[in-house]
Amino acid sequence: MTAIRRDGNVLRYHWDETGGGIMGQHWADYWRFRDQFAEALDPRRYTLEWLDAQVMSGAFKVWASDKAAILCKIEIYPTGAMDIHGMLAAGDLGEIVEVLIPQALDYGREIGCLGGMIESRAGWVRMLKKSGWQIHQTTLRKVL
Repeated sequence: MTAIRRDGNVLRYHWDETGGGIMGQHWADYWRFRDQFAEALDPRRYTLEWLDAQVMSGAFKVWASDKAAILCKIEIYPTGAMDIHGMLAAGDLGEIVEVLIPQALDYGREIGCLGGMIESRAGWVRMLKKSGWQIHQTTLRKVL
């Protein structure tokens, strides 16, 4: 498992060989929801192999329960400030909102993140508003 910790203004990555890599629990948790994660990907932009590599390398951290899983990454800004960024979610929506997102946010706090971010569909705004989430920016896209 890859752990991230702040050492002053520097992030340190630590690979725990006893629980990491393809045989670790995080991979097993990811694998149970892999097909659902794949359905959420835009195949014109992302491949499932790319997603697998993000999880295997530790770039995406996995939070999972029996009912759901989420993938997050740490977004590091030029100043060294960090946000925990929710990338994909699969499974039971209640479990995601009430259990997994709070766990990911706790992790973000522990390593010194300024906040949490989720870029997704508009339905998440309704689901997360009661937990204190606010719209920060809007992304517009035009198909060419």
